[in-house]
Amino acid sequence: MKYCIVVLLFLSLYTRIQGQFKTHKQEINIITDNDNYDLELTDRYYSNGFILQYNRAVSTGIKGVVKKINRFEAGHKVYNPFTNRISAENVRVQMDRPYAGWLYGSFGSTFFTTKQHVVEYTAAAGIMGPSALGKEVQQGWHKFIGLYQVYGWEYQLNNSIGLNASGAYYHNVVNAKETGAFTMHLVSKAELGTIFSNASAGLLLKTGSLNKEEQQSGYWSGQLGADAKTFNRKEFIFFAEPLLQYQLYNATVQGTLFSTDKGPFTTGIQPLLFQLKTGMMLTGNAVGLRWYYTFRGREGSSMRKAEHWGTIGLSVRF
Repeated sequence: MKYCIVVLLFLSLYTRIQGQFKTHKQEINIITDNDNYDLELTDRYYSNGFILQYNRAVSTGIKGVVKKINRFEAGHKVYNPFTNRISAENVRVQMDRPYAGWLYGSFGSTFFTTKQHVVEYTAAAGIMGPSALGKEVQQGWHKFIGLYQVYGWEYQLNNSIGLNASGAYYHNVVNAKETGAFTMHLVSKAELGTIFSNASAGLLLKTGSLNKEEQQSGYWSGQLGADAKTFNRKEFIFFAEPLLQYQLYNATVQGTLFSTDKGPFTTGIQPLLFQLKTGMMLTGNAVGLRWYYTFRGREGSSMRKAEHWGTIGLSVRF
């Protein structure tokens, strides 16, 4: 019922605020991840995340690039094992991945090319461990909304400074200009740093009521600075992004990279895993909404099951 009320409030806000088309160059995204959003009522592995993002369309003189969007982001993420209730001893006996908090800030850019390809890069810095306040956030939230008491945070990973760089390349294979309502991109992604190091490859499939140019696609906040003559402010996107990922290092599972004192409990990684992100986006003009579901294979070698979570997001442009 709570989730239904949230969705109805979002839809009410969306219909009230759209109004007449205006060209916006700035955007604020408020994004929340939680493994309860998929309605299975679990509380394990990647348990909760909150992301605040500011995007701005800027001019660019790069040859072959038609648009550039800069991105500033602050985020907090919480990870815990298969169970976190009953007692600390019960948690320790069943522990299959460590507790961890990850608090970070990042800067990145998205480039749209004349050939409908999209390139992204991001640089992030933060802290993992007790200083990231994962324990305080999770226990405080459970207490605030009247959920069970959380146990086991004394087994969390030690503090670690996080420095990460990542990039993504979306190579256009089928575009909406040709099909009218379907696009396909080949996807390549990579992360390198002290927290996450991995490489991924897969596909991005989009359908629905799509803008014909990728530089105006709401999937990448391309509606910022869009041309009023060709921009469809009622874009409705269904998407699926299946990826195969090879992990080199994952500090939220293995602990800090440069220390032997990683914490009370760590585990190895599962090198090869599958991830699927799928959902929908209603991009709108002044306000956008998003909901999607992520399924991800076992990150840690001792994890009992794969993980999954839902994402809800609100975008406001000005």
